[in-house]
Amino acid sequence: VAKAYASLVVQTPVSFVVLSPLTVTVKEGDNVTLDCSATGYPTPEITWSRLKGLPQSSRVDSNGTLTINGVKTEDGGQYSCTAKNALGKKTHSVTLKVVLQEDPSETSGMRVFGVNNTEVILKCSLCVLLRGFTFSWERIGAEMPSDRIDQSDCSLVIRKAILQDSGNYACIGRSKFSISVMTREVFHLTVRGPARITSLFPELRAVPVGGSVEVKCDGVGPPAPEVYWIKGTTRIQSNKSETLRITNATLQDSGDYVCHAVNYLGSQVKGTKI
Repeated sequence: VAKAYASLVVQTPVSFVVLSPLTVTVKEGDNVTLDCSATGYPTPEITWSRLKGLPQSSRVDSNGTLTINGVKTEDGGQYSCTAKNALGKKTHSVTLKVVLQEDPSETSGMRVFGVNNTEVILKCSLCVLLRGFTFSWERIGAEMPSDRIDQSDCSLVIRKAILQDSGNYACIGRSKFSISVMTREVFHLTVRGPARITSLFPELRAVPVGGSVEVKCDGVGPPAPEVYWIKGTTRIQSNKSETLRITNATLQDSGDYVCHAVNYLGSQVKGTKI
């Protein structure tokens, strides 16, 4: 009796298993790893690409991971991972954002003050002084408020600035003739706004006769506000602080107390009942 044997090979298409998020943010000088692994049969071949080419400091490991050592600002951009086998291919794209590293020793730079919900303009003097350079803007240690900015070589405009826009910004100049020649001008931006009360605790407090009570009222700026308390129409002179303190309470201490936080841009009030 003759016997015949056959082997069955089932091919499967590419399927991604582990992927990096669509956007990855890294500080300049740090190392970054972009993940891309896939299954399928035959085993998929994984490649990485970028329109400007992969950085010289990058490598692709056998598991499909792309590692970039000592990231530079020019390494930012869109990276594409492609997994391919005989049944087809799939592509996943990752946007790498590189932000400047905060330098604790860097105290020089222009101090700029803006007002909440108004336009702030930073002007780069290096752009006027230096020829043969191209200029760009970066936020040091954080991402730009990209949905509210307009930038050119010489200026950065932040529309409807908010308190969270406060921080350090840099105008970066790079030589057109040598990529190793770079200079920058730093701006220390503080966005100021009306005084706000972030918390008042407790909002209602029962205290026995002869007892004591403290109510904390947190007022913030910038600029830092004056915080004081009023009962009825009378300012409580003994409480020139954020904390209302009543000791050896009497029935006359019962009532409504209002905390005021005030700076030159505005004020806010919140009340409590004792």
